[in-house]
Amino acid sequence: MELVNVDEGQPNLQPLTSEQHAKATNKTVVHPDECYRMIRRVTDERRFKQDPYLEKFGLTVDVDEMLMLPARILPPPKIIYKSSHGAQGDVIERVQIGKWWLNNRFDKTCEIRTWAVVLVSEREPDNRQIRLTRDFAQRISQAMSKYDIRFNSSPIEKFDAAVPQTILARMNELKMQEYEVIIYILDQVDDEIYHLIKYFGNIKIGMVTQCIRFDQLVSNSDPREMDMYIQNLVEKFNARLRGVNQLVSLMPALISPLARSNIFMFFGIDCTHITCSHVRPSIVAVVGSKDSTNTQYAARILQQFPQKEKIAFAIINDLHKYVVELIRVFSNH
Repeated sequence: MELVNVDEGQPNLQPLTSEQHAKATNKTVVHPDECYRMIRRVTDERRFKQDPYLEKFGLTVDVDEMLMLPARILPPPKIIYKSSHGAQGDVIERVQIGKWWLNNRFDKTCEIRTWAVVLVSEREPDNRQIRLTRDFAQRISQAMSKYDIRFNSSPIEKFDAAVPQTILARMNELKMQEYEVIIYILDQVDDEIYHLIKYFGNIKIGMVTQCIRFDQLVSNSDPREMDMYIQNLVEKFNARLRGVNQLVSLMPALISPLARSNIFMFFGIDCTHITCSHVRPSIVAVVGSKDSTNTQYAARILQQFPQKEKIAFAIINDLHKYVVELIRVFSNH
């Protein structure tokens, strides 16, 4: 037996699990009303008006009330899909509480000629796992045809161990055989395997991948639940295949006398920290729309190593360069 004292503040080089990420997010997200009360409580406790240090520096803090900024509520956008009945043309889907339902077809889809389904597991798959995997492969092609995504062949099925070298070798093999899409079903594997698949597919090899948890297939085994689960996957699946899911109606902007000033661009920026070390870099993604409809986009994905090993910075190096590149893509589109 050995007694070990762990000093506070030592770096933990292990990646956070999905559950830890969720707990951290829930802890940091604060409702605006609660945030207001917290700020007011700090100003009351600190007594900035009587602070001698602020007075010596000639600083004053107005603690009577927060600064009020004028704002306006934007009208909800009109989301245009292709009608599922064909002859009726385009259909406008109304947004309700930030959501809209997929009752129609995407604006532009692709035909998938060759695709694969790979079950990645820590152990040899049993008959139940194989049956659920094959059933899902059949169901997903049928469900996506509703949105005009067409699979022109049956998938090849593979079962691999959760070993990085095995996963990389399989992806290289399927890439050489000109497979267009790989759907990974992950059974009881940690988040590191998921990050490796995304790293291999997005950065190292260039392969369209879609990861699905096996426990999600089990919990959504009912046909109606499975259709709803696939519906949640289909939008990002089509976008990764360079399809166009929907269009945003620009008619209000086009008929406005200030039409030119209403041309706008969407940006999305994220930085994922797998570990805080020089061995495993953070993955940075900067995404910009190619037009004002936000239906097609360009991305810059890169690795970023921290300057100090104990700290994972959320600051993206040379961000201005990637923003300029994406603005040029927008301008030339």
